[in-house]
Amino acid sequence: MSTIDAKTGAKDRADIPVGTDPEGVAVTPDGKTVLVANSLRGTVSTIDVKSSTKNPNDIDVGSGPFGVVVTPCRRDG
Repeated sequence: MSTIDAKTGAKDRADIPVGTDPEGVAVTPDGKTVLVANSLRGTVSTIDVKSSTKNPNDIDVGSGPFGVVVTPCRRDG
């Protein structure tokens, strides 16, 4: 996966390896984690935004994920 600096529009020279055929990307509400749906592998990769590193353990989600949606947790009280 390529990363691009949102302020400058410049592409980072180092890509972040994720699973096979990445399709959908989402960012957690706190901006700390990026999730990538890996369509052919049936997994979701998680990437730490601050360090630009991928968690070595992908999340198995079943065949053909094409997107990722993140919603903030609701906390009552």
